[in-house]
Amino acid sequence: MTGFGKGEYRDEQMEIAVELKTINHRYKDFFIRMPRQISFAEDLVRKEIGEVISRGRIEVNVKMNSFDLANKNIKLNMELAKAYMSCLKDLKTSVPEVTGEYSLSLVSRFPDVIYSEDSEEDPDVLWGKIKKALSVALKNVTDSREREGESLKKDFYKRLEIIETELGKIKEFESLVVDEYRDKLEQRIKEYTQNIEIDQSRLLTEVAYYSEKANITEETTRLKSHIERFRKILEEDEPVGRKLDFLIQELHREINTIGSKSNHIDISNLVVEIKSEIEKMREQIQNIE
Repeated sequence: MTGFGKGEYRDEQMEIAVELKTINHRYKDFFIRMPRQISFAEDLVRKEIGEVISRGRIEVNVKMNSFDLANKNIKLNMELAKAYMSCLKDLKTSVPEVTGEYSLSLVSRFPDVIYSEDSEEDPDVLWGKIKKALSVALKNVTDSREREGESLKKDFYKRLEIIETELGKIKEFESLVVDEYRDKLEQRIKEYTQNIEIDQSRLLTEVAYYSEKANITEETTRLKSHIERFRKILEEDEPVGRKLDFLIQELHREINTIGSKSNHIDISNLVVEIKSEIEKMREQIQNIE
């Protein structure tokens, strides 16, 4: 289920910002970005989020900015500086047309030659600050996901009603199927036998056999039961995505069976409509935790 949330913590020494973004995914998958000096907290962040979110791709972006200059160490990456100097010398040798001299100020401006690094802080204290920002972000992303969940639930109820309506039409046509088959069979027999009297007993046997073969009462009953179960699951106060994923497969199986048993054009058209609604629901279920 998609959602976005942001949380911040700020004091005299630093500010920490945590951004959370969740994207539809069948499983739980983390993608975490954070500064090197707080990488120790990655597993703690995973655990904290995992207690709230059980499904989806979870993107986490943690930013930290220190205000306390006394806690900043300015460092020089000598090996990197030497590598830059070596490249400049090779450039001047290989391309004589290049004029000018390389200077200390030039080399010092190259990325990561001179950099600042915060002094190490107590990990427990630092985690406490990160956790405060994370808690706010989690609250916001949860609210966002709940709003989307309510919207999806309304959409599911609407589609279930459509399926029930179409299923009712199928039941109306079902009673006509056997009568239509009997009339067509009798007409064909008359065409081929002309004046020969039809064996009514044999005709009734054939119609009874077809009636048993085309009977969809069990399938429609199970379909109605699955629909009621679907509604009950939607009202549960826990992650229901996997339950609905399984149940949608059962709905699809029953309507497929009805379609394969039916030889009636109107029923076949209604089956297509129901399958279309079920497929839309299946796509949306991937969004549900």
